[in-house]
Amino acid sequence: MAGAAVRLHGLLRRGADIRSRLDDAGLGLPRATREDLGEQLAELLGPDLATVVDRNGAPRHDRYLDAVERRLERVSANPGKDLQKLDRITPLWQRFLASAARREQHDAAALEELRSLIEEYRISLFAPEIGTARSVSLARLNAALDAFEDGVIRQEGV
Repeated sequence: MAGAAVRLHGLLRRGADIRSRLDDAGLGLPRATREDLGEQLAELLGPDLATVVDRNGAPRHDRYLDAVERRLERVSANPGKDLQKLDRITPLWQRFLASAARREQHDAAALEELRSLIEEYRISLFAPEIGTARSVSLARLNAALDAFEDGVIRQEGV
């Protein structure tokens, strides 16, 4: 348990450092980029973090935070390129957030799996040199979102 607490503290501290750098970059970044990075950090370091760290350990989240840092380093050099990449992830991210808001707690594992797939796709877009932990593509992500949404629809009886 102590190891999980140390990993959790480290992730939260690192997230706070990244958030501070994002705030410092402020108006030098496109608004859409600032908002997306803020949402991503909130999701990665949100209330479910303790259960994810306990279940999966910190290395996966460390990679995701590495990708956020790389993106933050690059965006000021070419904000237009970042926005083009953001256009590719935004519809998927919005679908995920909408479906996740309707998902029951007992589906936490499915939710985390989908979130992980989205984060791997973000790595492939914004920090490909890190490398993805598994195969990810737009088609695979859309299929996973379709299956996730189908579960939400069936669960709600729609």
